[in-house]
Amino acid sequence: MQEILINVAVGVWAGVLAAGTGYLRRTPLPEFEPKTFLRTVVIGAIVGGAAGYNPAWTEDVVLNTLQAYGLVTVIDRLVTLAVARIKGLLKKIFPED
Repeated sequence: MQEILINVAVGVWAGVLAAGTGYLRRTPLPEFEPKTFLRTVVIGAIVGGAAGYNPAWTEDVVLNTLQAYGLVTVIDRLVTLAVARIKGLLKKIFPED
């Protein structure tokens, strides 16, 4: 039972990270809506927790899966977010007009 709870917790955390960074990546800062962000993160947590709830999975399987997929996705989204924000700042500093 403890392994299942750990799997669900890890799935929830992965879902929150994936959904949160995904929302931030595709939403310009002026259009940020806390309600939409919260809804996105909650849905990500539910989906991640449901994915983690598989009694056949062991903790090692869950962690290896996260290493293979989740970490790459989160890093990609963080880099994409940083690049987009830097481009936005550069456009404000150096307008094209």
